[in-house]
Amino acid sequence: MHRTDFAINYNALLFLTNKSDSFCMNLAMHITDKPIYEEAGLFEKLLGVDRDRIVKAWDRAARGFETLPPDTEILLPEDPQWPKAVKDAQILYLRGNKELLKEKGVCIVGTRNPSDRGKALTRSAVKALENDFVIISGLAMGIDGIAHIQTLSDEKKTIAVIGTPIGEYYPPQHRDLQDAVARYGLLVSRFAPGMQVQKYFFMMRNLLMSQIGSASLVIESSDGGGGVSQAMYTQRQDKPVVIFEETYENRTFLWPRKFNNPLIVKSEKTLCRDLKKALNCQGSAQAKPKEEIQPELF
Repeated sequence: MHRTDFAINYNALLFLTNKSDSFCMNLAMHITDKPIYEEAGLFEKLLGVDRDRIVKAWDRAARGFETLPPDTEILLPEDPQWPKAVKDAQILYLRGNKELLKEKGVCIVGTRNPSDRGKALTRSAVKALENDFVIISGLAMGIDGIAHIQTLSDEKKTIAVIGTPIGEYYPPQHRDLQDAVARYGLLVSRFAPGMQVQKYFFMMRNLLMSQIGSASLVIESSDGGGGVSQAMYTQRQDKPVVIFEETYENRTFLWPRKFNNPLIVKSEKTLCRDLKKALNCQGSAQAKPKEEIQPELF
């Protein structure tokens, strides 16, 4: 079965069952190699739903896939480019160079309303890291957008992980930037075309971003902001949470001191060296259990 047809089957089963992603993936993989409407009798018995609902679910999913940009690739867990840390997503939708998923990357995240110092710190952090790491961010306004723009301006590698289906643009102001990342880097979404965007999608985006990256650098963020959630996800995976010393010492916010042993970096000049050292130590030592932090998704 062609990958697009397989993905349509999977998403139709999600619409039909309200079951987990893994349950629907198992059905799609093991029950049939045809569009599910051609096996409607079988799925009527398996799921306890009538034929009309099966056909409508498949049509709904198929209409969504008509909106996919023509350069979209569908990545599955058995593919060599699939990030090993990604356990919950079942399909990734990609535009661009999928080989970037095999390289070490650093997530740079933060507020949508950075200070002038935050903007400057983001640019200098990108310049410090971009020769050794892929720069990963979420294409949001503020810190994310600055990180992508600086990386593309320097003709280096960047990945944008988005919280919408891959054919949609959010924020709309970043439409050209999103297309530029797809052309010169990699655009990643876990959301099927045609899905109605929900607020919690952006938290799921942060989780996926943290799974793809080797570490997360939070430039500026408010308490409870998306950058803090990103750092929580990162720490739960025993990956470095990186915070500049000036941010850590800023008593305006509580979040920098909520993390267990973050990597506190004195300046941009030592950022790449300190992070490489932390990652090397992490790779050579057995991971120690860390306190689990439960971010609120809803």
